[in-house]
Amino acid sequence: MEITGYDSVLLAPSFEAQMLRTFIDRLAQRWPALLVTVETGGESETQLRWTLRRERSLPATEGWLYLLRDAEMDAYSDDHAYDPMPDGDGPLSVIYRPDRSSGGTQLTLVSPDDPAGHPFSGWAYDLLAECVGVRNSPGPNGYPGVRHQ
Repeated sequence: MEITGYDSVLLAPSFEAQMLRTFIDRLAQRWPALLVTVETGGESETQLRWTLRRERSLPATEGWLYLLRDAEMDAYSDDHAYDPMPDGDGPLSVIYRPDRSSGGTQLTLVSPDDPAGHPFSGWAYDLLAECVGVRNSPGPNGYPGVRHQ
């Protein structure tokens, strides 16, 4: 399988795991059967179905989240990685860790495509930026990021 997806990096000056819970809760409004895999320190937890308003533990300062709409997207991603499904939605990942140079937190959103030209990826980027308090808009070259092909 070919590696696909688009990495966008955000720097949050102040960060709490609650901000990511808010992001996931808002994503679950769009994806009611949301599946979340949480990884920290190289150990994956069991994939779980996210339930709104239920307190879920997320790693406080560093972790990796893999987010899927449902079991159908999970099966699709086995063969297509981050490629969007026919309706345009696709898997997301959020990787977060301390950023030693800024003293904040670096978050990398892996989305199906460039947020500047792909509606779902743009929506996910904007939602994450809002939830973690980052007020950076796309620059003259679009959203900051790297395409995997």
